[in-house]
Amino acid sequence: MTPFYADVLVVGGGPTGLALANALSHLGTTVMLIEANESTSVHTKATNLMQG
Repeated sequence: MTPFYADVLVVGGGPTGLALANALSHLGTTVMLIEANESTSVHTKATNLMQG
């Protein structure tokens, strides 16, 4: 397996994870997104975003 390096790892390919990965990539950030399932869900499981 070839190693892959990214600035950010997004865990979860649901609506929130996909939106985050897309937004970060448009800012020039190298993003790796991983998802446990073969397809994504249309229902988000993210309930809170903390900044700090």
